[in-house]
Order: sequence, then C-alpha cells, then structure tokens
Amino acid sequence: MHISKISPFISETISINGVDFNRTNFIPHFIKYDNYSEDVRLYFNDVSAEWLIRVKNGLPKLISRFVVEACLIVDAVGPGSCSALSVFLKGSTKPLIFSEGIITSSDLRKQTQYHQKGLTLRNRDYYYESFIRAICMCNNVFFLTLPKHAGWNNTPDGRRIFVSAENMIPILSDFFYDEKE
Repeated sequence: MHISKISPFISETISINGVDFNRTNFIPHFIKYDNYSEDVRLYFNDVSAEWLIRVKNGLPKLISRFVVEACLIVDAVGPGSCSALSVFLKGSTKPLIFSEGIITSSDLRKQTQYHQKGLTLRNRDYYYESFIRAICMCNNVFFLTLPKHAGWNNTPDGRRIFVSAENMIPILSDFFYDEKE
C-alpha cells in the first residue's frame, strides 16, 4: 500500500510561511559511498538486502538488515526541524519513531531488534550509519500534518475533513493526542 494514500494529511511537499519544502530539505537524497581505497567499506547488498562491511580484503561482515519502506516527517516547522520522524522498516509492522526528528544511535538500538550480537564498539557506528544510509535510499518520504483538533479540519491540499477516533488509522494513532482523537 502506498503510504501517501492512507491519510489525507500526508503530502509530498509542505508549505511553511509561504515557502515550499520537499524531502531533500529534511533527508539527503544522495549517499556518500566509501572510497574503494579505504580499509573499511560499508555497502548494501541488493540481493540479500543486508548492510555489510568489508575490512581490507577480508570476508564481508553483516552489520544490519535495514530496508526502509517509507518515512514520515511529522509536523514539519522548518528545514530539518519537525516534531517526529517515523520510519517504516521492511518486515516490521510498527514504525520506528524518533522525537524531534533526531536519530541517535542509542534510540535506534532501543527500538530495533536487528542489532547483531557481538558487534565491536567500532562496528556499532556502522550499524547506525547503515540505518542513516537506508533512510537516504528511501524514495517514499512524505510529510504528515497533524490536525489541530477533533472535528472539521483543512488538509494540506485545502480540502475539509472530519477528524475523529472512528476514522483514525491505527498505524498513525501514536501521533495523535487523546484530546485530538
């Protein structure tokens, strides 16, 4: 299912104070690959959907299995600033939620179960880096504008819609406060 179709409050661009913003104002649209001449190289294997590192000329080591299906930027207030970032991973039914749009390595490890046991301290940085790169590779990045109250609200495209607990989408219900439901 396309995530942009599950709620009328989800849009591809957002206008803040008359300025239009898109995904590149919040998430980079390119990935900086490691040079082949470096001793350690992090890369994504398309066939197995795994993030691996290769140390010098040795065998690749598994770091993570992050494949980001979609990403929601919740209540954006300016470039790079939002109230939350919701990341939908392949194979997971519940999204990862990062408050204020800040992804820290400790928050990532608390929310994921893909953390490989036995990773050295040096390789834990690659675990975090693989997640950031997986987000950069995702093309399904959208904005979620939360309604201000229950009742009639305007959607980002100008339509009026009634918001209540009955028409709440279960995946997005964590973003709404009780009084908004």
